[in-house]
Parts: sequence; structure tokens; C-alpha cells
Amino acid sequence: MDKIIKDIEAIKYDVREAIIASEYNMRNIDTGINTNHTREFEEVTKQQKIENLFYYLVEAKDGADSIKDKLKAIQESLDNLLDMVEYEAIVARLRSET
Repeated sequence: MDKIIKDIEAIKYDVREAIIASEYNMRNIDTGINTNHTREFEEVTKQQKIENLFYYLVEAKDGADSIKDKLKAIQESLDNLLDMVEYEAIVARLRSET
């Protein structure tokens, strides 16, 4: 049972990391969007705006890929934990029958 509790705590930590990564990614996306809102006196060419947007788009994609990988790892951990809990339930049932 202690192992299961430790695994749940580890998964909880991993979920929190994925949330933080998602929040960070959203801030980067907002920064990318806001970068191209310039004042009239600032001279930013269309090419610079396109380059800025492309840069932040690539950063957002990389961030999304990283979050996806974190979520896949969390899913795998949950699958393993479920297997462990089911195994423990079967063992407990067998012990009670004998």
C-alpha cells in the first residue's frame, strides 16, 4: 500500500509539472501575440512581424510537444498503478478465500 501511495504522489507531482509547463507555454504564446502589437512610432516591418510570429509559433509547438510527452508519461504511470491495484485486489481476494 505504501508503494501505491508513493506512486500516486509521484503522479500528482508529474501532473503539477505538466500544468506548470502548460501555463509557461501559454505565457510564451501570449508574448508572441503581443510582440507584434507595436506603437505607431515603432518601426517594425511586416517581415519582422512574420519572423516574430514564426519564432513564437515554433516555440509553442515545441512546448506543446513537451507537454504531450509529459501527459503520455503520466498516462503510463496511471496504467501501471491501475495494474498494481488490480493485482493487489486479486491477491487480497485469494488470501481471503484460503
